Amino acid sequence: MEPWLHRLERFRLCLAQGGPANDGDMLMAAIRCESEEEFVSLMGFLEVPLRPFDPARAAGKAGALGAYPKYEKVGEAPIRGVPAYVLVRSDRVELLVFDYGDLEERHYQDAFRLEEGLKGCPFPFIDPPLDSERCICPKYHPGLWSPKA
Repeated sequence: MEPWLHRLERFRLCLAQGGPANDGDMLMAAIRCESEEEFVSLMGFLEVPLRPFDPARAAGKAGALGAYPKYEKVGEAPIRGVPAYVLVRSDRVELLVFDYGDLEERHYQDAFRLEEGLKGCPFPFIDPPLDSERCICPKYHPGLWSPKA
């Protein structure tokens, strides 16, 4: 894990909450976007297609996005060819790399490939992407980062 901590610039390791949440560790990046126009533009940059929400088609499947109800939830979506999960919040889009088991080398490689594809993103990244001690980042774990010479 540690070599990747310093190699990844936007993705942070976020540790599982555990307990009844039954979640796993994940690599997460968050991009600020606060309007529908920004959201549509960001999805275009990420090359993630948006589908209009159709209640008839959505029966028993994912519903509309809470922040932008004209669109279906995104969920699993390859971003520039890299497998990822997209969560849309009212003020951000979160990009997750995870599996329902333990993180493996391939997950870190996927996050690194995603970062390469995110260069030139016209929207600011949020660091830390998860404002919690469970997020392994300079804010909560400064001892893991040494000052750059």
